[in-house]
Order: sequence, then C-alpha cells, then structure tokens
Amino acid sequence: MATLFGTACIVAACGTGWFVTKDYAENKECLAMNIYHEARGESIEGQYAVAHVTMNRVSDDRWDNNICDVVYQPKQFSWTHTILDHTPKDKKAWAIANEVARATLDGRVSDNTSNSTHYHAEYVNPFWTDDYEEVKQIGIHIFYR
Repeated sequence: MATLFGTACIVAACGTGWFVTKDYAENKECLAMNIYHEARGESIEGQYAVAHVTMNRVSDDRWDNNICDVVYQPKQFSWTHTILDHTPKDKKAWAIANEVARATLDGRVSDNTSNSTHYHAEYVNPFWTDDYEEVKQIGIHIFYR
C-alpha cells in the first residue's frame, strides 16, 4: 500500500495541487527536516507556515519543482549551510515536524501565509525585504510574497 500511495502522490501531488517529482517519503523527510530546523521552537501555526513557504516555492517557477531541491538549494534555508550534522536530536520536535509535513503534503491544512515564499526571523533585517510585500508575522517569523 505504501508504494501505491507514494505513486499516487507523485501523480496527484497528494491532493495539494503541488507537483511532486520524487517519492512521497523522501519529500516528506526533506519537508520535515526543514520544519524541524527552521521552526521547531515555534507554535504549530508557525511550523505550518514554514511548511507552506517551502511548498509555495515548489509551485513557483523561480524554484525547482520538488521539495528536496527547494530545501537544499544553496543559501535558501540557513540550516542547510550552517549545521554540519542535520540529524534531529529532539525526538518529540522531530515527531511533530513529521506530522506537520504529512498534513501539509496530504492537503489537510490550508496555507496560513497567503502564498508567501520568503520569511525571516524578526531579529534580522535581510537585504531582500524591500523587494517583497510583507504579509504577516507568525511567532518570530515575518512572511513575505
């Protein structure tokens, strides 16, 4: 059944409308890693927001059309180039990140970022913010599109 479900997700993008080009499990793992490293200290709403920014990039022509390539694209998510050991250490936070990733991929949660493709922590001021519309703040992250 897992193989059938994985194949169905490749064809139907797990009900979300996003085109997924790799195996469901691999994409879920990449999305969960991004949620874990970018937002594990945030509320569930904040974790879903990070998940949706990732997925919004997948559906945007400016980025690759699969989750793993979007997550690991150079200098897009800070943890991918600043942390050497990506292994999740906090088991509870990792379990939550996996459930958030699964619910996002399965289309069970709507986008709470209004199609944002960027965000940053409130304590930094990146150079690129003038190029985007500020949408909202969720937890410590400010979201843009």
